[in-house]
Amino acid sequence: MKNLKDFKINFLNDDIKSFQKAPANLVVGTSDVTWSFNSAKEGIPFEHETVTNITKKAEVHGLECVETSEVYVNTFSGVTSVFKTYQRHMDGYDQCLALSEEYDESVQILTFKDEPFGDHQENGGISELDFKKKNIIKRIGEEDFVMDEEVNGTVDLVGQYEVSFNGKSYVCYRTIFTSYDFQVSDFLYLEDGTELLRRFFIYDKHGYDNPKGAPYSEWFERVDYLTLNGEKRINTDILINKNAL
Repeated sequence: MKNLKDFKINFLNDDIKSFQKAPANLVVGTSDVTWSFNSAKEGIPFEHETVTNITKKAEVHGLECVETSEVYVNTFSGVTSVFKTYQRHMDGYDQCLALSEEYDESVQILTFKDEPFGDHQENGGISELDFKKKNIIKRIGEEDFVMDEEVNGTVDLVGQYEVSFNGKSYVCYRTIFTSYDFQVSDFLYLEDGTELLRRFFIYDKHGYDNPKGAPYSEWFERVDYLTLNGEKRINTDILINKNAL
């Protein structure tokens, strides 16, 4: 079933001080499927499928890890892309040691020792599992947040929320992550620490793939949005594990 209906997110409380994220699945031979929905179009249609396979053991700069292969299929264009990461799990954190992006006729490979790697994986690829509320990103309204200075790679726990869609409801921890080019993502985790879904928000003034040259809020009037330091960010995509639908 590739439908996403009646998506809603409601604030519950901000009393949560911390939670433990579940470590990444790094068991060779296992796989997972994530479905992406384009929230910037009426009806939230299915957009693409990503099949993730933990393929083999690997080694990067002498460090043992596993290779994860993500095969991305865009249902609109039919284009298939392959994205590989090399990850390991350590006490208290996951780390991406290298990544490989396949383009039409070339492959780009970066490791955590490469200077541009930080543009792809913040903090040298390290993803801490123990999330604490740092009060760097503060909620001041329903979907309004502020921070003293917008710095790429900042992540903070902003509260507990109820997420509902397709007739189901989930109580989740919500984190917000600031990325390059004023993009913002939020991640919703179930109480056992597993990720339920993630959403991507783009700066409303950009409209770079908009033939009308207008802000997204004028082009797609029905989309969800949040504000950070008073600037509107429009939700363009929702990525969700197929097991939740």
